[in-house]
Amino acid sequence: MARTDLYRVVFALGVTAFLGAFGMGFLQAWLRYRTPPNLSIDHLAQAKEALLAGDTEGAITQLRTYAHIEPRQPEGWARLGQALAAVGDRAGAIAAFEQSLRFLPVPVTVHQHLAILYRQEGRVEDARQHALIAERAGAPVPRTLEQALARTFESSR
Repeated sequence: MARTDLYRVVFALGVTAFLGAFGMGFLQAWLRYRTPPNLSIDHLAQAKEALLAGDTEGAITQLRTYAHIEPRQPEGWARLGQALAAVGDRAGAIAAFEQSLRFLPVPVTVHQHLAILYRQEGRVEDARQHALIAERAGAPVPRTLEQALARTFESSR
């Protein structure tokens, strides 16, 4: 009986020492870097691999995960918008691009994408607004979009 109790005490001390060492290591890493490891980069890499393999839905899943983990990173939202637009989910793409705008003051490519998507949705005034922002930043606006916006503007007079 005494021997069994001794084993239990040694086991408990071993587990406590292991957990203490693990905790100290984690605390040192936290104090040094002030943040836990960045796992979100893995999601971007997995999304890229999925796109290269032709798995758009898998890429969208990874990009949604990235956007959830790093909601203040505009590139995740912009990439998600591009992927959603590629599968025809214009409403989802618009929402993702709008989210990316919250974190970048003048992301030209996002404004270009939004101008096209809004035009496809029939939201001409929104399309014109984003096309003008992109144009002012020196980015080209597709000629077909420019012509479509001009025709719509003239017909609404």
